Amino acid sequence: MKRYIGGLRIAAFLLDSLMVTVGILLGGFLMSSLVLRFFPTRIIPVRVFWGIMILLGMGYFLFKDGFRGRSVGKRIMGLHVVTQDHRTCGLLASARRNLTLFIPVLNLVEILIFLKNPHQPRLGDRLTRTQVEET
Repeated sequence: MKRYIGGLRIAAFLLDSLMVTVGILLGGFLMSSLVLRFFPTRIIPVRVFWGIMILLGMGYFLFKDGFRGRSVGKRIMGLHVVTQDHRTCGLLASARRNLTLFIPVLNLVEILIFLKNPHQPRLGDRLTRTQVEET
């Protein structure tokens, strides 16, 4: 029987979320401070920098498993994403797999599926025929 890795998956997701949140906040505050220091009356560039930081964070979440099948959180937790034929997850498969996290109703379905049976693959894994394994 396979070992339960649901807790590791949750921990990996939380680590990735924390990293992205801190990155967005630090980058946004740093760039905003620099712009406002030199151009105190210009608010548009500040909004642009915040938008860029948010887009970078969203990009990370879409493609996070496409770098040798491991996000930073999965690397720390000793997990990786593979296809059904045990090849590592690429960038396109990662984007398709994680797109469900951005669609309002589907992200709730993802949570419910995981809570109901953490051994089952999540919806994104089913759509792309991938699975999360220990390394």
